[in-house]
Amino acid sequence: MRIAFATEPAPGRDNEDYVAAAPSGAVLLDGAGTPPGSESGCTHGVAWYSRALGSTLIASMT
Repeated sequence: MRIAFATEPAPGRDNEDYVAAAPSGAVLLDGAGTPPGSESGCTHGVAWYSRALGSTLIASMT
């Protein structure tokens, strides 16, 4: 089976999405981001969280 995917960041923002596929499943996370200037208390951003969660999920499928 052929799989293709693409993501596009919001204008002026880093890409915060995560997508991966394996023979046993796929993971798609829309890193919706936070409003500019908001404080979350976390040193990591949305892109980091999307990658960390997504890679953990896809690894558990393989």
